[in-house]
Amino acid sequence: MLSFGYQLACARELPLYFWNQGYCQLRKVDDSLKLSESDYICTSGLDWLLNNHDVRGIFVFEGVISPDTVTGIFAQSTKIMLSNLAYELTANSVPRFLLCLESYVELPVELAPLVPVLINPLPNAIAIQNFVNNCCDRKDWLRLLRETKLLTPAEIALMVRKTAENAFYRNTQECSGEGLGEKPLTVTMKDFLEVRSHFTPSMIREEDKIVEIRNKAVYARPAASPDTSRWAKEAEVLFGS
Repeated sequence: MLSFGYQLACARELPLYFWNQGYCQLRKVDDSLKLSESDYICTSGLDWLLNNHDVRGIFVFEGVISPDTVTGIFAQSTKIMLSNLAYELTANSVPRFLLCLESYVELPVELAPLVPVLINPLPNAIAIQNFVNNCCDRKDWLRLLRETKLLTPAEIALMVRKTAENAFYRNTQECSGEGLGEKPLTVTMKDFLEVRSHFTPSMIREEDKIVEIRNKAVYARPAASPDTSRWAKEAEVLFGS
């Protein structure tokens, strides 16, 4: 996404900035996609952008529009902030653009007309097969399957993302600024297994809670009457048969 943002910034002759909650100031992105300190103190994400309407540039903010992790609902303050920014960025004569990075986001209905969503689709089966054939043999592939069999889809996605990030940072250390964009990003089976070794799957970490849920599944009752509409989803068995 930084590469995409940098292309936009060059085309519009604007600086590119990156921020997430791990930083206390905006980070400026250079032509080698390295992040350096800027003069802009930022601890509030979207609020900073709304209150600093004279700063030109393209702003890539990560993790600022995530819904509540428990309820999955957007905070009212976030909805209002995005609505205000959609108006302010359009009306302001200073060229400013906002890109929000999220692993997954489903915008509320009232924001859908205001905020375009860019999707980076998952690779198809052929792309996955080519990746597997290029990066590992059958023995390595079976080992990776064995090491990840207890992981949830979210944990697998986290492992892949962390592996890619590690490979990217390794490239930035090994290459000069001119050669960084030309060297392909190489990921090995060792890289995946190294990341996998640093965390415990929730199936093991939360084993007692999962067993308790399974034991009580037989007592579960529907929370509402059956959905007989044409939009009804087929019944899905979560535990047992």
